[in-house]
Amino acid sequence: MRKTWSKKVPSLLLTLAAVGLMVSTACTRGKRTTCSYFVKMLGEPAEVTEALRKVGELGCTTAFPKLEELYATGSYREDVTRAVKFIISKAESNIDRMKTDVKTAESEEAAQKMRARTAEKEQELKEANDRAIKLLLTALKTPATSVIAASIFEEWKTSAAETAL
Repeated sequence: MRKTWSKKVPSLLLTLAAVGLMVSTACTRGKRTTCSYFVKMLGEPAEVTEALRKVGELGCTTAFPKLEELYATGSYREDVTRAVKFIISKAESNIDRMKTDVKTAESEEAAQKMRARTAEKEQELKEANDRAIKLLLTALKTPATSVIAASIFEEWKTSAAETAL
């Protein structure tokens, strides 16, 4: 028996739709879990709220240029100020975990690579921490964010805010 063209079209369309769905899902699934994706989304007005939450959860130290821009525009100031705390806390936690992983590395070569990566992340954290303090000092001078910034400085037990207070 020969199939006619009209009987093949529905199955062909169904196959194409399934393949298209698989490809589109696979292309976005990995992106939505990375710092680079969420830092980019900080520039998208419809995505800012979720992106601020995610950069904090992931400890995205690379988000500070965008956070500074958002804060300067007056948009989302409270959320930006809170995100600073979460970014630094999570980044510190990630580095602590990396240091633990170095101790359990399978080989000396793997341990060396892990130590190098940890050192890079520590440098990124140092730079992010400097930017965080600068942003929080600005937040201290803004009525809408001053209480949030003061509580973060108090939690961090840093003297950076003493002159501003």
